[in-house]
Amino acid sequence: MARNVNITIILSLVLIPFAVMGQNVHYGHFHALILAVMVFCAFAVPNTWLRSFLLYATGWVAWLMVNLFIGRYATTTNMSLVLIDGSFYLLLGAAFFIAVCYSDMKDETLFNAICIIAIIQAVLAILQFFGVNPFFDFVRRFVKVTSELPATAAIGTLGNNKFLAAFCAISLPFFFRGKWFYGVPVIALSLIFAQTTTAFVAAAVGAGYFFYPRIRFKKTVLGALAGAGLLYAFIWHPFLNNPRFEYWLDGIRQITGSWASIIFGFGPTSKWRSGDELHNVYLMVWWSYGIIGLGILIRYILTVARENRLLFSAFIIACIDAIGNHGVAYTVPTAMLTITIMALIERGHEQRV
Repeated sequence: MARNVNITIILSLVLIPFAVMGQNVHYGHFHALILAVMVFCAFAVPNTWLRSFLLYATGWVAWLMVNLFIGRYATTTNMSLVLIDGSFYLLLGAAFFIAVCYSDMKDETLFNAICIIAIIQAVLAILQFFGVNPFFDFVRRFVKVTSELPATAAIGTLGNNKFLAAFCAISLPFFFRGKWFYGVPVIALSLIFAQTTTAFVAAAVGAGYFFYPRIRFKKTVLGALAGAGLLYAFIWHPFLNNPRFEYWLDGIRQITGSWASIIFGFGPTSKWRSGDELHNVYLMVWWSYGIIGLGILIRYILTVARENRLLFSAFIIACIDAIGNHGVAYTVPTAMLTITIMALIERGHEQRV
């Protein structure tokens, strides 16, 4: 890693003064610096597949910046800011991953911090469900607060019930420790009040994986759960009638419209629909980075270390919830929580190797 970083530093010092790929020379230098730091972060990430994804994403951003420079896109400050914004999200996520991965903070300390944050969010969500909102009542003393959601929506401070549910669901396994177990009913209640299917199912699967070695009559229990899941998905709450299923089909139709979009995607700045998302992290990655980016992501998921059952249970929940909730990776609180879990898994694996 050190050799690659050293080479990148030298190349950056030499080449950045000549990088003018922006609407003016100063933007060009700034764009080049962003790319250089993205490369630094990629080389600092110990996992091969995450490093590959970051380098591939850096290549996409570089391609877009070059095309902006040569006039294939409108040379405006707004387009440049869109590129910078998209780059920064990846860059900051990678930096946070590296910080956690190389931190000497004990796992238990981080586990406890996650539980405290999740309990606070869950309690706020439960109170909101009954029309009590102390946090926003406090904020209203200083600024005007508006929301498109009902006053009784269980959202915590995350702005959306699905994002709240994702955060609490991913946090659930951390309560399977000692006295923290008393917090499980609070988290479960917040998931029920959030009224979102994907997070609830993901939490159930993650909890099932965590407790699987302790379950008696495993085949009977698994068969009953699978049957209940099929009844729920096809009879009680038919997922084929969910508008998001139509979103996914439309996204797939657009992606498969050309060989280039299938392989490379439309780029990290492209949107499926103005003001809306595909609500599926895997489809969004395919949309932005093509089958190459999606393949790297799936390869990472399939090969992630499984030594720590608690962390891997939380990782399973995040991966399942990502099927129906883009907030797992595309909103900051849940993305930071997921990145923390990924980094702790990687740190533990590196310490054991």
